[in-house]
Amino acid sequence: MIRGFKNMLTISEAKVILTLIFTLVAGFDDYKDRRIRNELSFSFLVFSLYFCIIIDPYDMKYILWKLSLIFLLVILYMLGTIGGGDFKILLASLLVSRNSIFLASLILALLFAVVMSQYRKTNEIPLLSLYAPIYLSISIVFTLV
Repeated sequence: MIRGFKNMLTISEAKVILTLIFTLVAGFDDYKDRRIRNELSFSFLVFSLYFCIIIDPYDMKYILWKLSLIFLLVILYMLGTIGGGDFKILLASLLVSRNSIFLASLILALLFAVVMSQYRKTNEIPLLSLYAPIYLSISIVFTLV
C-alpha cells in the first residue's frame, strides 16, 4: 500500500480482484455461448503480462514452476481437453495467480468436468464455468488464511 493512502488496494489485492472479474466473465461466456470472446481473453492476457513483468516482477522467482504449468496447459490444449479460449484465460490466470491457487483450481475443475461428463453423456463440458467459481473459492480461502 502506498504511504498516505489508507484505503487503496495493494498490488496483490488488485490482481486477485481483476483476475476474479475476468475469470468469472469468461466462465459465464463459456457457459452461455460455449465460446469465449477474443477481446476478453486478449485483454486479460495483456493485463496479466503487464502485472507479471512490469508491476510485480518479484513473482518471477517461481519462473520454473510457471513454465512447467504453461507446458501442462499446452499439453491439455494439444490433447483437445481445453479449447483455445480456455487456454488463453487459464494462461493469463496462471501469470497473475499464485501457482498453488492456479493448480488446485485447475485440478478440481478438471475432476468436476470428468464427473459431469459421465452424467451428462457429453464431452463438451464448459471448463471455465467450473474453473471460475472454484478459483474464486480457493482465492478467498487463501486470502483469509
